[in-house]
Amino acid sequence: MKKSNFILIIFAVIVLGGLLVYGKYYYQKTTDVDKDNQVIAFAQGFVVGNPDAPVVVEEFMSYLCGHCLNFTNDTFPPLKEKYVDSEQVQFHVFVMPPVELSAAALCAADQNNFLAFHDYFTGHVASELKTADDIKIMTQKSGLDMALFNECYDSDKFSATLAAWDKIYQQKNVTSTPTFFVNGQLISGNQPINVFESAIDQALGK
Repeated sequence: MKKSNFILIIFAVIVLGGLLVYGKYYYQKTTDVDKDNQVIAFAQGFVVGNPDAPVVVEEFMSYLCGHCLNFTNDTFPPLKEKYVDSEQVQFHVFVMPPVELSAAALCAADQNNFLAFHDYFTGHVASELKTADDIKIMTQKSGLDMALFNECYDSDKFSATLAAWDKIYQQKNVTSTPTFFVNGQLISGNQPINVFESAIDQALGK
Protein backbone atom coordinates (compact mmCIF):
# COMPACT_ATOMS: atom_id res chain seq x y z
CA MET A 1 0.00 0.00 0.00
CA LYS A 2 1.31 3.45 -0.86
CA LYS A 3 1.01 5.41 2.34
CA SER A 4 0.79 9.17 2.45
CA ASN A 5 3.22 11.17 4.52
CA PHE A 6 0.64 13.24 6.30
CA ILE A 7 0.29 13.11 10.07
CA LEU A 8 -3.00 11.70 11.25
CA ILE A 9 -4.74 14.46 13.15
CA ILE A 10 -6.72 13.10 16.04
CA PHE A 11 -9.45 15.33 17.38
CA ALA A 12 -12.79 14.94 19.11
CA VAL A 13 -12.22 11.23 19.70
CA ILE A 14 -13.98 10.09 22.84
CA VAL A 15 -13.35 6.53 23.93
CA LEU A 16 -15.61 4.89 26.47
CA GLY A 17 -14.23 1.82 28.20
CA GLY A 18 -14.90 -1.76 27.25
CA LEU A 19 -14.08 -4.19 24.47
CA LEU A 20 -16.32 -5.27 21.65
CA VAL A 21 -17.04 -9.00 21.77
CA TYR A 22 -18.71 -10.27 18.62
CA GLY A 23 -19.34 -13.81 19.78
CA LYS A 24 -19.65 -17.06 17.88
CA TYR A 25 -20.40 -15.67 14.43
CA TYR A 26 -17.58 -14.02 12.58
CA TYR A 27 -17.19 -14.64 8.87
CA GLN A 28 -14.15 -12.73 7.71
CA LYS A 29 -13.06 -13.70 4.25
CA THR A 30 -16.02 -12.79 2.11
CA THR A 31 -15.09 -12.32 -1.53
CA ASP A 32 -16.65 -10.97 -4.69
CA VAL A 33 -15.64 -10.85 -8.33
CA ASP A 34 -15.64 -7.58 -10.26
CA LYS A 35 -16.43 -7.02 -13.93
CA ASP A 36 -12.82 -7.87 -14.84
CA ASN A 37 -13.04 -11.19 -12.97
CA GLN A 38 -10.74 -9.88 -10.25
CA VAL A 39 -11.38 -11.44 -6.86
CA ILE A 40 -12.09 -8.77 -4.26
CA ALA A 41 -11.42 -9.91 -0.70
CA PHE A 42 -13.74 -8.55 2.01
CA ALA A 43 -15.85 -6.96 -0.72
CA GLN A 44 -18.83 -6.71 1.63
CA GLY A 45 -16.82 -5.49 4.61
CA PHE A 46 -16.13 -7.51 7.73
CA VAL A 47 -19.24 -9.65 8.21
CA VAL A 48 -20.46 -10.24 11.75
CA GLY A 49 -23.31 -12.71 12.20
CA ASN A 50 -24.96 -15.48 10.26
CA PRO A 51 -24.49 -14.65 6.55
CA ASP A 52 -27.95 -16.08 5.90
CA ALA A 53 -29.63 -13.70 8.36
CA PRO A 54 -32.53 -11.87 6.67
CA VAL A 55 -31.54 -8.34 7.69
CA VAL A 56 -28.25 -6.73 6.66
CA VAL A 57 -26.95 -3.76 8.62
CA GLU A 58 -24.07 -1.99 6.90
CA GLU A 59 -21.91 0.08 9.23
CA PHE A 60 -19.48 2.67 7.89
CA MET A 61 -17.13 3.66 10.70
CA SER A 62 -13.78 5.26 11.40
CA TYR A 63 -11.38 4.79 14.28
CA LEU A 64 -11.01 8.59 14.38
CA CYS A 65 -14.74 9.08 14.99
CA GLY A 66 -15.82 9.39 18.61
CA HIS A 67 -19.46 8.65 17.81
CA CYS A 68 -18.36 5.47 16.02
CA LEU A 69 -16.51 4.30 19.10
CA ASN A 70 -19.52 5.12 21.26
CA PHE A 71 -21.69 2.96 18.99
CA THR A 72 -19.16 0.13 19.16
CA ASN A 73 -18.92 0.18 22.93
CA ASP A 74 -22.47 1.11 23.97
CA THR A 75 -25.06 0.50 21.26
CA PHE A 76 -23.76 -2.53 19.40
CA PRO A 77 -23.54 -5.04 22.31
CA PRO A 78 -27.29 -5.04 23.12
CA LEU A 79 -28.14 -5.06 19.39
CA LYS A 80 -25.84 -8.04 18.96
CA GLU A 81 -27.43 -9.89 21.85
CA LYS A 82 -30.96 -9.22 20.60
CA TYR A 83 -30.58 -9.62 16.85
CA VAL A 84 -27.19 -11.03 15.81
CA ASP A 85 -27.01 -13.87 18.31
CA SER A 86 -30.55 -14.88 17.35
CA GLU A 87 -29.46 -15.00 13.69
CA GLN A 88 -31.89 -12.31 12.57
CA VAL A 89 -29.26 -9.72 11.61
CA GLN A 90 -25.82 -9.69 10.03
CA PHE A 91 -23.56 -6.65 10.34
CA HIS A 92 -21.19 -5.61 7.55
CA VAL A 93 -18.49 -3.33 8.96
CA PHE A 94 -16.52 -1.03 6.66
CA VAL A 95 -13.48 0.80 8.07
CA MET A 96 -13.35 4.14 6.28
CA PRO A 97 -10.30 6.33 5.59
CA PRO A 98 -7.69 7.42 6.44
CA VAL A 99 -6.60 4.68 4.07
CA GLU A 100 -3.78 3.68 6.43
CA LEU A 101 -6.35 2.47 8.95
CA SER A 102 -8.55 0.80 6.34
CA ALA A 103 -5.57 -1.14 4.99
CA ALA A 104 -4.37 -2.04 8.47
CA ALA A 105 -7.78 -3.49 9.35
CA LEU A 106 -7.76 -5.54 6.14
CA CYS A 107 -4.28 -6.86 6.86
CA ALA A 108 -5.35 -7.81 10.37
CA ALA A 109 -8.37 -9.66 8.99
CA ASP A 110 -6.15 -11.38 6.44
CA GLN A 111 -4.49 -13.25 9.31
CA ASN A 112 -7.87 -13.87 10.99
CA ASN A 113 -7.19 -11.30 13.69
CA PHE A 114 -9.47 -8.40 12.84
CA LEU A 115 -11.23 -8.69 16.20
CA ALA A 116 -8.01 -8.37 18.20
CA PHE A 117 -7.00 -5.40 16.06
CA HIS A 118 -10.45 -3.81 16.26
CA ASP A 119 -10.75 -4.20 20.01
CA TYR A 120 -7.31 -2.73 20.65
CA PHE A 121 -7.81 0.23 18.34
CA THR A 122 -11.27 1.10 19.65
CA GLY A 123 -9.89 1.02 23.17
CA HIS A 124 -6.61 2.89 22.68
CA VAL A 125 -6.88 5.10 19.60
CA ALA A 126 -7.40 8.35 21.52
CA SER A 127 -4.31 7.94 23.65
CA GLU A 128 -1.91 6.13 21.32
CA LEU A 129 -2.60 7.06 17.69
CA LYS A 130 -0.82 10.33 16.94
CA THR A 131 0.92 9.65 13.61
CA ALA A 132 0.71 7.05 10.86
CA ASP A 133 3.78 5.34 12.35
CA ASP A 134 1.79 4.51 15.47
CA ILE A 135 -0.43 2.14 13.50
CA LYS A 136 2.23 -0.57 13.44
CA ILE A 137 3.08 -0.02 17.09
CA MET A 138 -0.56 -0.41 18.09
CA THR A 139 -0.98 -3.40 15.81
CA GLN A 140 1.92 -5.14 17.50
CA LYS A 141 0.34 -4.46 20.89
CA SER A 142 -2.88 -6.06 19.65
CA GLY A 143 -1.02 -9.36 19.32
CA LEU A 144 -0.80 -9.79 15.56
CA ASP A 145 1.99 -11.56 13.69
CA MET A 146 3.99 -8.50 12.66
CA ALA A 147 5.98 -10.25 9.95
CA LEU A 148 2.75 -11.15 8.17
CA PHE A 149 1.22 -7.76 8.91
CA ASN A 150 4.20 -5.77 7.62
CA GLU A 151 4.38 -7.84 4.44
CA CYS A 152 0.71 -7.12 3.80
CA TYR A 153 0.64 -3.49 4.95
CA ASP A 154 3.74 -2.46 3.02
CA SER A 155 2.31 -3.88 -0.21
CA ASP A 156 -0.68 -3.18 -2.44
CA LYS A 157 -2.35 -6.45 -1.48
CA PHE A 158 -5.76 -4.91 -0.79
CA SER A 159 -5.70 -2.08 -3.30
CA ALA A 160 -8.59 -3.69 -5.20
CA THR A 161 -10.64 -3.99 -2.02
CA LEU A 162 -9.97 -0.37 -1.05
CA ALA A 163 -11.01 0.74 -4.53
CA ALA A 164 -14.18 -1.36 -4.31
CA TRP A 165 -15.01 0.10 -0.91
CA ASP A 166 -14.47 3.61 -2.26
CA LYS A 167 -17.04 2.91 -4.98
CA ILE A 168 -19.48 1.73 -2.33
CA TYR A 169 -18.99 4.95 -0.35
CA GLN A 170 -19.70 6.97 -3.47
CA GLN A 171 -22.68 4.90 -4.56
CA LYS A 172 -24.26 5.18 -1.13
CA ASN A 173 -23.20 8.81 -0.69
CA VAL A 174 -21.46 8.05 2.60
CA THR A 175 -19.76 11.29 3.58
CA SER A 176 -19.70 11.06 7.38
CA THR A 177 -19.32 8.48 10.11
CA PRO A 178 -20.95 6.57 11.51
CA THR A 179 -23.44 5.86 8.75
CA PHE A 180 -25.70 2.82 8.73
CA PHE A 181 -28.05 1.14 6.28
CA VAL A 182 -30.63 -1.34 7.56
CA ASN A 183 -31.66 -3.33 4.49
CA GLY A 184 -30.99 -0.13 2.58
CA GLN A 185 -32.70 2.26 5.01
CA LEU A 186 -30.35 5.08 6.01
CA ILE A 187 -29.56 5.84 9.64
CA SER A 188 -27.15 8.73 9.99
CA GLY A 189 -25.05 9.03 13.12
CA ASN A 190 -25.02 7.16 16.41
CA GLN A 191 -28.73 7.37 17.12
CA PRO A 192 -30.45 6.09 20.28
CA ILE A 193 -30.77 2.33 20.30
CA ASN A 194 -34.54 2.45 19.78
CA VAL A 195 -33.96 4.00 16.34
CA PHE A 196 -31.94 0.95 15.29
CA GLU A 197 -34.43 -1.44 16.89
CA SER A 198 -37.33 0.20 15.07
CA ALA A 199 -35.58 -0.01 11.69
CA ILE A 200 -34.53 -3.62 12.25
CA ASP A 201 -37.98 -4.69 13.46
CA GLN A 202 -39.54 -3.03 10.42
CA ALA A 203 -37.12 -4.90 8.14
CA LEU A 204 -38.06 -8.13 9.92
CA GLY A 205 -41.73 -7.40 9.33
CA LYS A 206 -42.57 -7.06 13.01
